[in-house]
Amino acid sequence: MKKAISVFLAILCALFVFTLGAFAEGENQFPTSGEIGDQGDNVVWQFDTSTGKLTVSGTGKMRENDRTCPFSTDIQQNTKELEVAAGVTHICQNAFSGFDKLRKVTLHEGLVSIGAHAFQSDGWVTTFTIPASVTEIGDQAFNHCIGMEKFIVSEGSNNFCARDGVLYTKDMTELVAYCAGNSRTSYTVPDGVKRLRLASFRKAANLLKISLPDSLDVIEGDAFLDCFLLREIRMPKTLRELGDSSFACCSVLTSIEIPEGVKTIYTNTFSLDSLLRTIHIPHSVTKIEASAFYGCDIINEIYYNGTAAEWDALHIEGQPLCFYTAKMHFNDTQDTGFLARIKSSIRNLFNMIRRIFEAMLSFAG
Repeated sequence: MKKAISVFLAILCALFVFTLGAFAEGENQFPTSGEIGDQGDNVVWQFDTSTGKLTVSGTGKMRENDRTCPFSTDIQQNTKELEVAAGVTHICQNAFSGFDKLRKVTLHEGLVSIGAHAFQSDGWVTTFTIPASVTEIGDQAFNHCIGMEKFIVSEGSNNFCARDGVLYTKDMTELVAYCAGNSRTSYTVPDGVKRLRLASFRKAANLLKISLPDSLDVIEGDAFLDCFLLREIRMPKTLRELGDSSFACCSVLTSIEIPEGVKTIYTNTFSLDSLLRTIHIPHSVTKIEASAFYGCDIINEIYYNGTAAEWDALHIEGQPLCFYTAKMHFNDTQDTGFLARIKSSIRNLFNMIRRIFEAMLSFAG
């Protein structure tokens, strides 16, 4: 009897181990192929688990999605190599975002467009080749690519070019993307460039100094976000727009001179620039948005290219504390010395109370 019971228990244990193993094996499996074409287009994908290679092939466009990566987390976390085969004409937005283990990308001629955030990841692709057939690259297509060292544009492109490994539009009027992983400590944007695109220098970890040309009109949002070592930049007199968060988290910048012509300092433009001490604000500025200088707690000198009365009339949302304690310099007065600083602080405190009162009246109305 005891022997029969022992045999029965052994069989139960074996069945339990087998079932547990099968369940675990099933848990480790995930879909390795699928369809991803736009309506009427035949685009499919195949993942090789033995090599970590993802291949997108077929004809037509990849289907657009709801601003999320169309692939599963398993594919994102296990893909080391990507090939978009000839015949695929459009890479959708966020197509390969979050592919943090990606090491190699191959795109074939015939590809026409690359969607916004398409390759946004912390992957380690060092060289990225853009086919000559590409006519459109969406915003922040290569955002966060911290391992990227250079771009190459295939010969014959009518829309893009690479210069010193940096991606530009063919006419060299727009800088599309700088390589965040490039080892340069300084860079000079060529003369003729009019626009720095969204997040174009984001996370450029090695940049200490950037020189901008007198042709530059616009620095779009997030352009130098997270450039933690950037300590020197000269903005040209031609500049007319600074996008939101364009210099946020540049944590070793100590001085900024905003050129005449800029009208608005947008939200978070210089937020968390924690070592910023001196700022120059032009007379052309009519509005400073909330959090424009958030976390800039040690600003001790503000130079305003206008009168004290014009400064008092300036529309400042959520004025930071440093604006009440910093030494102010105006065109019509020389605000220096202890008494002048007390006077400036009283004036700023009065302005703060006035603005709070105006806000309360507006809310009550």
